[in-house]
Amino acid sequence: MSVRLTAILNETLEEFYMDWADNNLTDLMVWFDTREEAEKYLAYLKAKAIIKEDTKGFKPNWDTNKEVKNIEPKYIGSYGGLPEKPTLNWNVIYTYTYSTICFRTLEDIMDSFKKHPNEWRTYLTYEQ
Repeated sequence: MSVRLTAILNETLEEFYMDWADNNLTDLMVWFDTREEAEKYLAYLKAKAIIKEDTKGFKPNWDTNKEVKNIEPKYIGSYGGLPEKPTLNWNVIYTYTYSTICFRTLEDIMDSFKKHPNEWRTYLTYEQ
């Protein structure tokens, strides 16, 4: 966004930029009511980044116009089980688009579970 200084004759630059930031940057930032909420969100983002690295750059192909036999499987993580003993689980999907992290193979997601169980719990249990 370009700013013309002549448009702000009656304001100091500092006032102008503070007003501009208040009006325009709030859409780009994430606001929290408490420090605890902010720390949980940061932990979620860190966990998500670590898990994404484990995908080895896999980008799922969601093209459902292919013949059924040529549609590639995609593996996603889930967290569930009994409340007293929740476990990491995996699911295989073929044609539905998910906004979650997908893995190319079952071996890849199992390796990720093994290497980063705490990150998976954080990622899968974060309430947005």
